[in-house]
Amino acid sequence: MSAQDLRRSFGWTLAALAPFAALALALGFVYGPEAFARGAPWTSLGLAAPQCPGCFLCGMSRAFAALGHGHLAQAVTHNPLVLAAWPLSWLVALGGSIVLVRNLTARRLSWQSLR
Repeated sequence: MSAQDLRRSFGWTLAALAPFAALALALGFVYGPEAFARGAPWTSLGLAAPQCPGCFLCGMSRAFAALGHGHLAQAVTHNPLVLAAWPLSWLVALGGSIVLVRNLTARRLSWQSLR
């Protein structure tokens, strides 16, 4: 596999993950940590909130919500991994969007040149 193929694969993987990262960030801005603790994102869709399995990501939703509302200390108390996950989510959301726009623009330009 060539370096160009690896870059292309990484770009498309980033583009595929971007909507999930953007959704996680957006939900953090919409709901507060207390609402996440009550399962508001699930109950607002008419679904039952799932039980936390107790993994290393426990509290990450509440941590994202706390950061989305500007409460860094509260976010770190929910899950200290948020200090890495939050910026990584922004990178994935923005980077994936850039890759998608670039590829769609390139395809559109190539279609226009065929006409």
